[in-house]
Amino acid sequence: FVRQLFGSDAKKVLSFYPADTPIESGESMLTDSFYTVTADVIAEAMANRGEDVRMYHFTQKPSGPIGEVLGAFHGSELPYVGITSDHYSVPVVNPLLADQMSSYWTNFAKTGDPNAEGLPQWESMPAGASEWFVLGPEVGPAAIPKEKLNLFKPTIVADYLNGPDKFNAAH
Repeated sequence: FVRQLFGSDAKKVLSFYPADTPIESGESMLTDSFYTVTADVIAEAMANRGEDVRMYHFTQKPSGPIGEVLGAFHGSELPYVGITSDHYSVPVVNPLLADQMSSYWTNFAKTGDPNAEGLPQWESMPAGASEWFVLGPEVGPAAIPKEKLNLFKPTIVADYLNGPDKFNAAH
């Protein structure tokens, strides 16, 4: 699949996703291609318009086999802001992070700014940002892996520009 989709860049793409099993690298690649790159493209567009953008990258792995296989995945941050359901029950393994995240979310809802005294400063992303805000075992700014994410952008942006009818027909 990767060789078919990325052609001569396949080896480079796979180098960003080392894993013991194809499912491990596939899950990370899927998260980046469906969620991370799309969020980055939207954040860049908003920042280019001068909007206040607060983008985060959640890195706290759930405990147990799910965390070992999938790592931090789309939606695994929800218990950290108090969202749980019968369909999704991954326990919080980092209570300090849960406290920080609930403070960020509450502050943002109240004032439009997630920051408060005692929390690591979460800056707005400027246009052309090279850093995003990481929420996980470490909290704070970190480099966006642009080289890796940019490999997916031509496919994602082309699918978006072609419209939903053409995207659905191609997939």
